[in-house]
Amino acid sequence: MLHRLAATCIIAFWIAMTSLLVIQQMYPETANINAVPVSFLGRLVFQHQQSSDLSIYEKEKNVGFLHLQPRVDNVTGARIIELSGNTVFTLPGGDSKRIAWHGNIEMDSTFATTQIHLGISLQGPGQQLVLDITPTKKKVHYVVKNDGAVTDEDTLTLDEKGITTLLTQAGISPVMLSSFTKENAAQFTPEFSAQQSSVSISGETASTILLTMKIGGQPLIEAHLSQLGQVLKAAAPVFGYRLAPHNVAP
Repeated sequence: MLHRLAATCIIAFWIAMTSLLVIQQMYPETANINAVPVSFLGRLVFQHQQSSDLSIYEKEKNVGFLHLQPRVDNVTGARIIELSGNTVFTLPGGDSKRIAWHGNIEMDSTFATTQIHLGISLQGPGQQLVLDITPTKKKVHYVVKNDGAVTDEDTLTLDEKGITTLLTQAGISPVMLSSFTKENAAQFTPEFSAQQSSVSISGETASTILLTMKIGGQPLIEAHLSQLGQVLKAAAPVFGYRLAPHNVAP
């Protein structure tokens, strides 16, 4: 099961990698008078370093939480987003499990992702997956643990050969990779935009910056951020999730 979870996480990142280096593509202002440069939003988040604590809802049911903490390393100047939380996750094959995660995303001064560390624990006795992704080297190191003991460990390349190896180990047919060739990778290219907006919180209207991430024209993430860079409300329409601070209706 953990191999399938590893395959799901790594493939999702690999699709983005084969499309383009997303974070480096900071979109300039457009003709929209309300548009805000995504690069400005990035600087805002790390300037104020405000944490965001959000409940995750599926319809009206609270199914988990997400904690985000941006910070700047005073020595290296690296921009780091620490994240933790848990929610219900549907694994390939239809099984649903509650998973918990913790980790961080590290970026340089140009917001290019340099390192991703993610630890994922499955509901049950001591099942854990640890991922260390280095985008610049296009490599991922994964460790599978059960009750603290390492049951599998490997370093793979973020290319078709590496992903095929992982899929085979997970018992998943690698035929699916034919859908992600260079000819049609453009449809998986994430598009980011930001614009001035507002959101209702507890009956009051707050001015926000709306950050939207789309893939193939379909909104994947929509997040309202305050003028201090704190997430006030968010949604992941494709997955049916909505996020809001504790004690605030989603």
